[in-house]
Amino acid sequence: MSAQARRVNLDPNSLYLATKPLMHEEFRWVLIHIDSRRTATCHQWAGVPRDRQGRETYIHNMLLQNGSSDRMFNDHVLGFFKIGGYTNAVELEELREICASIFPATSHSAEMNRLRGISGRLWVRRVLEKLFEKKFLDGGLDRVQKVEDRVLARSKICDHSYHSSFLCGVRYEAVVETV
Repeated sequence: MSAQARRVNLDPNSLYLATKPLMHEEFRWVLIHIDSRRTATCHQWAGVPRDRQGRETYIHNMLLQNGSSDRMFNDHVLGFFKIGGYTNAVELEELREICASIFPATSHSAEMNRLRGISGRLWVRRVLEKLFEKKFLDGGLDRVQKVEDRVLARSKICDHSYHSSFLCGVRYEAVVETV
């Protein structure tokens, strides 16, 4: 598989969920915020360091400006799923506050969190619920479940294509679609 993933252009004033393969039908869930200046920031619940024994916490970093995904970030992304109904843009600082408030900063290891039912997917779900409550996203809380179900279903299909591409020695192209 090519180490050079294509650059993906993301729309300004939008939110995306990106999924990356972990194990069979399990994924890393990442929230991507694009502001009006097309600055893309990545938000996720992840281990520090990336180790099942290391503690997990909220992590955020800038991907790239001009609304493009970083090629290195995009290298193993299954899909970029734009969240429909994002009509009231949240400022980056408020989004960071929401993201940081979901689980305690002094969280346990990934292994302990999984035993307690805490995961990156649950973290994303709770962030989306807060965004709906604060009217940054249209619809009701039931829409969160629909978004999650759609992203999960598409990610499973993409995961199969990703692994088939790898086995056939061809580059996988991440899907970009609205959910």
